[in-house]
Amino acid sequence: GLTLENVDPTKEYTINLSKYGRYNVEYKMADTNEGVVIPYSYVITVEDSTAPEITLSNSVATTAKLNQTLIIPNFTVTDNVTEEENFTIMCFVKTPSGEMVFLKNSSNSIIATKVGRYEFVIMVMDEAGNLATESIVINVEA
Repeated sequence: GLTLENVDPTKEYTINLSKYGRYNVEYKMADTNEGVVIPYSYVITVEDSTAPEITLSNSVATTAKLNQTLIIPNFTVTDNVTEEENFTIMCFVKTPSGEMVFLKNSSNSIIATKVGRYEFVIMVMDEAGNLATESIVINVEA
C-alpha cells in the first residue's frame, strides 16, 4: 500500500477503492510533546454484489412432442469480476412429475417421456457467491 508520512492532518486524503477486496487503513498519531504514538486502524471491504448475466444464444420452441429430445439452448455467462473458467454452472430439468434431473458431463438435453411441462433451469454462481438463474419452459404434447 501507500504510506503517507508527516502529512498535514487538516487536509483530506482520498483512497481509491478500484478493486474488490479488503483495504486496511491505519493511522498513527503522535503527541509532539510526549512522543507517544497512538495507532488506529480499520478495514474497508468492497464487496462484489453483482450477479452474473446469462444470455441465451438462440431461441427455443415452447412446445414439443412426446419422445422428442428437448435441448437447452447454448448460452454465455458474463460477470463484472469473475472470469469464465471460474463460474459454477448447474443445469437441471424439472419434469412434469416434479422430478429434478441434473444434466451432467456437458449434457444439454433430455428425452420427453411424459406429457406436460418441462422446465430447464440454468444456475450460475460467481466467485463472490452471487447467483443468476435462467428458466426455459417447454410444454410437451402427445
